[in-house]
Amino acid sequence: MTKALYFLSLGWITILFLSNNPIAAQNNWFEKAKDGVDGRFSQGVATDGVFWYFSSRGGLYKTDSNFNMLIEKDGTQNPIPGFLQDQGYNHIGDIAYFVGKLYAPIEDVSYVKPIIGIYDADSLNFTGDFVQVPQSHFPWIAVDPRTGYFYSSEFNGVNKLYVYELYVWDGDKYFDLIDEVTLNLTLSRVQGGAFLGDFLYLACDNGDYVYEVEIASGTVNPVFNVPSGPEMEGIEAYELDSGVLHFVAETGDSTNIFYHYDNRLLAPEISDVPTSFVLEQNYPNPFNPRTTIRFALPEDQHVTLTVYNLLGQIIIEPMNDQPYDAGIHTITLDTGHFSSGVYFYRIQAGKWSATRKMILMK
Repeated sequence: MTKALYFLSLGWITILFLSNNPIAAQNNWFEKAKDGVDGRFSQGVATDGVFWYFSSRGGLYKTDSNFNMLIEKDGTQNPIPGFLQDQGYNHIGDIAYFVGKLYAPIEDVSYVKPIIGIYDADSLNFTGDFVQVPQSHFPWIAVDPRTGYFYSSEFNGVNKLYVYELYVWDGDKYFDLIDEVTLNLTLSRVQGGAFLGDFLYLACDNGDYVYEVEIASGTVNPVFNVPSGPEMEGIEAYELDSGVLHFVAETGDSTNIFYHYDNRLLAPEISDVPTSFVLEQNYPNPFNPRTTIRFALPEDQHVTLTVYNLLGQIIIEPMNDQPYDAGIHTITLDTGHFSSGVYFYRIQAGKWSATRKMILMK
């Protein structure tokens, strides 16, 4: 019998880690925007780069980029299957998206036997797969897209993270507990988690803080505090503007608040008069089917743009030794004829060159 692993390597983001002080929150994060969303969006949030997914205690929802409802599963269409409801399962937590599936923590009434339910991201239908996890409370799940490992924790008294590996054995799916990350700070009321690069961000409603966890060391830093009032719920990280955190806050009214926080140090604006060569991360990423690439030239140069696959084979060369003036330039890449997967784009401009990774998801 062989073990088949679920694995997908996604793009990276470099985060500048400023301090190991676990007391004072960092001030480099700022509120970029906020939206009023359906009041039922009260537990978790996830995205595949095109659609948004939300959860409530007994519901799953799919929206477009403007948060207009596309699919709703609640009430008589409760996404928790009847046979699980019969066993006392009644509560969905903060969800995670990974490779076409939604992973939903599902709690029982007594919080003693949590499971992960697996749903099809296209239809929000239950796939029939669920796995038990060795925790007493399972409020959230996050996936590190670089490794395919899943992370979670308890709800209160959180001083460690659990690391799971999803695998298939003889047709059945399992979550294998493969590691634990010890934290240097104990957290309470942890509601959601999301990855950006080497860091896991946790949303906690004990004071409405978002904490940054350096996975390699377990060092915890509070990075920002949301306005008082709404209860912090699910959180999601996505490679918009080179790194934005999105999280839902429950107001208790018919409309909840969807916050978008940016890090000034993650995406410095290119100067109108560039002093150095810069190649930015494509936007959006992941994308389907078009994406925009932005670069800056400190002087006039001939530019070549090349796209490679994982094998290093040239897929397309949209520009070959084309003249560009000094300044900021954008290129829209249409990949409608590409297959889903990981690609690399490289710009050569005289003595300068840079390569970045991008992900096409169809």
